[in-house]
Amino acid sequence: MKYILALIFLSLNFTSCKNQNEKAENIDTDSVPLIMDRNTDSLLLDPQISSVSLGIYKNGNKYIGHYGELDRGKGNKPTDSTIYEIASVSKTFTGLIVANAVLDGKLNLEDDIQTYLNKEFSNLKYNNEAVKIKHLITHTSGLPKFLPASIPALFSDFNESLPFKIFEIQ
Repeated sequence: MKYILALIFLSLNFTSCKNQNEKAENIDTDSVPLIMDRNTDSLLLDPQISSVSLGIYKNGNKYIGHYGELDRGKGNKPTDSTIYEIASVSKTFTGLIVANAVLDGKLNLEDDIQTYLNKEFSNLKYNNEAVKIKHLITHTSGLPKFLPASIPALFSDFNESLPFKIFEIQ
């Protein structure tokens, strides 16, 4: 968890912050990989951090780097397919994405979540009221906190029909 927070802090610094002299805007795009390498190398000095995957989007360019090993000493380097457990920090990213969608007029916090689904789900109500976007992002929807035990097997074939398969199990 510690390495995830460090990774996020590092990536947020690169992608969204400017110092007082606005040096971030003046960084030559050719130096971004060098900066990524230097900062992740120092991050990997922490004995609790064995691997880091870092993505930066700057001035229309994508930079992706994978560093370290998933298991120290085994040579199994992270890749674009590596899945990291990001735990509660996903709430931060979700909040940021939702806030941008609201500001762009693409999403309304008062919308019923069924607006965004392909079919009606009768169990997406709490106290006979529609579950709204604001309920999902504030964790006040009344939806169960844990999925039934039979659901993890469904994730082996992850695609757009997954929510409907989960609905059928409940």
